This record gives sequence, C-alpha cells and structure tokens, in this order.
Amino acid sequence: MTHTVYRCLSSIPHNHLTTPLKPQPRINLYVDEGLTERFQDVLKAADQPLYADCEGYSQLSAVTEFMNIKAEYSLPETCMNRVLQSVGGMLPRDHTLPDSYYHMKQLMSKLGLPCVEIDACPEGCMLFWKEDEALEFCKFCGGDRYKPVRQGKKKPRHRSALSKLYYLPIAPRLQRMYASTATAKHMTWHVEHETNEGMMAHPSDCEAWRHFDRCRPQFAMEPRNVRLGLCSDGFAPFGRFGKNYSCWPVMLTPYNPHNS
Repeated sequence: MTHTVYRCLSSIPHNHLTTPLKPQPRINLYVDEGLTERFQDVLKAADQPLYADCEGYSQLSAVTEFMNIKAEYSLPETCMNRVLQSVGGMLPRDHTLPDSYYHMKQLMSKLGLPCVEIDACPEGCMLFWKEDEALEFCKFCGGDRYKPVRQGKKKPRHRSALSKLYYLPIAPRLQRMYASTATAKHMTWHVEHETNEGMMAHPSDCEAWRHFDRCRPQFAMEPRNVRLGLCSDGFAPFGRFGKNYSCWPVMLTPYNPHNS
C-alpha cells in the first residue's frame, strides 16, 4: 500500500523543480556488512581485559564507565583527557584503556546505528526525497523547504531545511538483534515459551496471532522471522513550555521477545 501511495504522489507534475542543493541520502546505503563487522570489533573489545588478569573490567566496560561519568557530570573533553592519562599511568603497561576522549568516541561509535535525515515540508505534505529531492518548494502547498537567508548574507552552500524527518533504517537494527547470542536467543521465545490457557502474557498467546499463523503458514514456519507492530503517538518534547512544537514518532516494535 505504501508503494501505491508513493506512485500516486510521484505522478503529480513538479512545478517547482530547481537545481539540487543537498542530495538526500539513499537508505539502501545503510544496509551493508560493514555495520556487522564494526559491531564484531566492539564485541572483541568486550572480551579484551583492561589489563592482563583483570577480572573486573574489560576495555569496553571501562570505556563505557568513563563515558557515563562524562555525561553525568558534564565534564569537558580536556578534563576527560587528563583523567584518562592519569588513570592510564596508574595501570600496568599492558593496559588497553584509551588515552583520550577522542579514542574513546572512536571505539563507542562502532556501536552506533545509522540515522537518515530527510527534508520535509513544514506542513507535513511531502518529503523531499527520491524524485522530489531537487525541489525547493512543496508541490502541494507551495511552502518553502529551506530557512530564509538574511538579506546581505551570502547564500550558503548547504541550506538548512525548515523541517526534517529522522528515519532509523530497519534492516541494520534487525541484524543487530541477531548479532549477539544474548539477544538472538530471545527472538524465538514466542514459539518456545509455555502458554497458560486463558491467560495472555504475550501477543503470541492471543487468537489474533494464531489467526495470522493460519493465514501466513510459510512465514509462521520459521520462528526467527520477525513480527513487528506499527504504532504512532504525538507528544510535546518541551512540555508546556513549547506548545508550538510537537513530535509524532512512528515506531516499530518487535513482538518476538518476551515483554521483559
């Protein structure tokens, strides 16, 4: 249905076509094996002790601890560099603690997952993406795509959009759930758990789940297939102090694992 709607929207003539100023990202670029390889590198850091015969901390757990301290107390980068150098000098020579905040960020960045920013119409009419990425005005309401440039100022190379949609690619996040045995074993829990008659402790205990299995037997035969629930809800990110701002996240929830 989504593809049908998109084809209908794309058939509308582009009356405001201009030279593209900022190419929008292609989402399929974020589905690659590099994400898995980088995640495996971080798992190696989780198995690497902070120093020989250290049982309390691994390289990753130590870095995570320092990152939490920096965030909790809002420590500047120069302070973290000084702390890391001092602690490193107290540890055995074979320690694996990074000597700077920059190197800690390099290690932790491998845990990250991609986020795609797509320019959007401020009124919510459309996305400036794919065939529409070259437009400067909304083809429905005619609204501006970019923030206005002040008079007398030089037009920047990359202009800032008035509104953006932040898309979190699904595929690498599903891959991450199967990348570790700690989480992968929970993805088949919906088949392996015991169901108590008359009690629904999980969506797999209800008749709607069983009805889906009967309608899609090939999908249901593979317990590792991921079942997702789509939901959306609006909220004011700044509470009562920002009445003019609201967010409408659209979330996909995996139903395979148990509730906890």
